[in-house]
Amino acid sequence: MTEGDKRMHPIRFPEFEIEVIRKRIRRINLHVTPEKVWMSIPYRVSRESAEQFARMHRDWILKQRAQLVRLPAEQGTPVADGMQLRLWGQTLRLYIVHGDGAPGLHKEAEALYLTVPQGAGDAQSQALLHHWFRGELEQALPGVCARWEAVTGRRALGYYIRDMKTRWGSCSLKTGRICINQRLIHEEPACLDYVMAHELTHLYVPNHGPDFWRLMDRFYPNWREIRRKMRK
Repeated sequence: MTEGDKRMHPIRFPEFEIEVIRKRIRRINLHVTPEKVWMSIPYRVSRESAEQFARMHRDWILKQRAQLVRLPAEQGTPVADGMQLRLWGQTLRLYIVHGDGAPGLHKEAEALYLTVPQGAGDAQSQALLHHWFRGELEQALPGVCARWEAVTGRRALGYYIRDMKTRWGSCSLKTGRICINQRLIHEEPACLDYVMAHELTHLYVPNHGPDFWRLMDRFYPNWREIRRKMRK
């Protein structure tokens, strides 16, 4: 939040809750992502008016959340033309192109174009998406690793990527290797920075005691802000 912004109690529905922030703006802005729903409201708008606005847009929010897919190649998730995907925190719309060209995926502005052969099944589309997104993370990883190794003064013996359900990253003190969750490709780049700094710091301190967090304060002073975003 910027200076002057004020966070209010969230507006809760059975299916979701809306984070509400008062800002120096002229009109209400409603935002929907796979992780959260939030609403920015002018200072002149009352709490009652904000709740009424939320109720009026409840069906629209549900529809948007149904269309948002955080993991593009998760098993069982159908690939559909017009669906929304996330790349480094940016929401992109997917367009499927059926043709005779080579299968593949490319990004233009705020859109992804997936080229598949005529009659291609969903499994092939999922595989192409999965391969492309993983490749984007693999391409970014060396630079991020080098940057945080320089900051922390520690170097892992190796890095690898996995799809993990409960962790963003892990560090094996026995092997000196760091594992990165492939789902970080869908989060803003600062999240990968946080995970890398966090896991490299474990090469100093294996637990999450006071010494660990003191080092995190030194290496990555705004880690608390990034961790809050990742926990929402």
